[in-house]
Amino acid sequence: SKWKQYDGFVVLHGTDTLAYTASALSFLLRPCRKPVVVTGAQRPLAALRTDARRNLISAVEIAARGPRDRVGLVSVFFDNRLFQGNRVRKRSASEFEAFESPQAAPLAVVGTEIRYADAPHGKRPAAPRLAPNFSASVPVLHVTPGFPARTLEKSLLPHVDGLVLVVFQSGTAPTHAPEFLSFLRNARKRKVPVVLVTEGETEGAGHSSRLSHPATYAAGRQLLAEGCHWAGEMTPECAYVKACWILGQVGKAQFARLWRKDFAGE
Repeated sequence: SKWKQYDGFVVLHGTDTLAYTASALSFLLRPCRKPVVVTGAQRPLAALRTDARRNLISAVEIAARGPRDRVGLVSVFFDNRLFQGNRVRKRSASEFEAFESPQAAPLAVVGTEIRYADAPHGKRPAAPRLAPNFSASVPVLHVTPGFPARTLEKSLLPHVDGLVLVVFQSGTAPTHAPEFLSFLRNARKRKVPVVLVTEGETEGAGHSSRLSHPATYAAGRQLLAEGCHWAGEMTPECAYVKACWILGQVGKAQFARLWRKDFAGE
């Protein structure tokens, strides 16, 4: 295949959906032992103060010369930082520093030289290979006070393969509301997997924020008791892509077994 003819790859991509593509590629190309660097720009290539040139040049250098034990994966390069592809999300539409990796430090930082982080230790656990099929019936909902559970229970649940809930930062949701619990129980009855994820934020360069596990609070423990699946450190983008990928090829009953697998360091 043509994959074997090249040392690395650079993918140019629009920024709005870049995090979704990088996550999808991390699953589809595993085991990925060659650099696949996804990059883009905040300003057009022809603009006077474009960031496109430096992003592209650095991405090509990393793909061509970067240490394979560190960059042999799907990554995202933007504004002098290289991130693991399935750990990024867009943080700004106007700044050159458009992407962040809330739960993982950069793989490399570019200055006058490219400074690579230490290579990870140990091998990734084996995981089954899945086909490149994605479900198109996995909505993402943000949990809010006054969540319209009763309406969604009737209008949404009968028509979806799965559901991603972006819950509160503490890993909780309004489980005190009978309508919300009924929503979760109805989803479980229909065997619709419900994934819980939060929106973590970085606390500074090279530091990761700490996520609260749902088991920390009674409201979170109730979510787990109702059969919801915790996304851990995954971004909402990655959790959505992984859920779509699993549900695109296996039955809902097999979701839990595959969801627990670490496919690409997500």
